[in-house]
Amino acid sequence: MERWSQPALRGWYLTGPTIAGNYIALGDQEGNLHWLNKETGELVSREDFDSSGFFVEPVVAGDKLILYTRDGEVSAVKIPD
Repeated sequence: MERWSQPALRGWYLTGPTIAGNYIALGDQEGNLHWLNKETGELVSREDFDSSGFFVEPVVAGDKLILYTRDGEVSAVKIPD
């Protein structure tokens, strides 16, 4: 049963989703990090992160989201409250 859908992500090549606190985080081929409300599916934020793009899903480590970009950069981003 589908609970919600998010048409704003149509056309993006996305990583797998990661549940991060109250959000679902996904990266895309252009280096954007998308944050969705996990209950409603609302697109909360789209951050331009790294132009090389993402190809693997983010990983949660405590209160941080670990990101790995196509150019090999590893970063930690605080998960929003």
